[in-house]
Amino acid sequence: MAILGYARVSTQDQHLTGQLEALKAAGAEPIFKEKISGARADRPQLAKLIAALKEGDVVLVTKLDRLGRSTRELLDLIERISKAGASFRSLGRHQHDLAPELEPTQAPRRALERPPSEVALLRRLESGRCKPLSHV
Repeated sequence: MAILGYARVSTQDQHLTGQLEALKAAGAEPIFKEKISGARADRPQLAKLIAALKEGDVVLVTKLDRLGRSTRELLDLIERISKAGASFRSLGRHQHDLAPELEPTQAPRRALERPPSEVALLRRLESGRCKPLSHV
């Protein structure tokens, strides 16, 4: 089992340093890195990562939006990761862990079952635009 990291920034002027440090600290090796817009379908390093996956591997990102820009794209990529026998994990504010013991198509289906308002709330929580309520 390997932990394969993926770090991406959208422009050449942005830096990968923070993502690389977090991924290394979490044990990711190798780390696939790109300076390319997430809106582009042709992300060569992401394609290499997907092609390199083996049964039991873990794909690790610092935030969900580093992997996919839309919910649909993210779900498609997670399904491809699952079909390779690997799992997906995000180190974001609210960690997301889709374990391989789920059926390969179960994880994307579970995510689709969330109401749109919950998906929007998860995005706001992860980006820091709102804070979770503390339980009293």
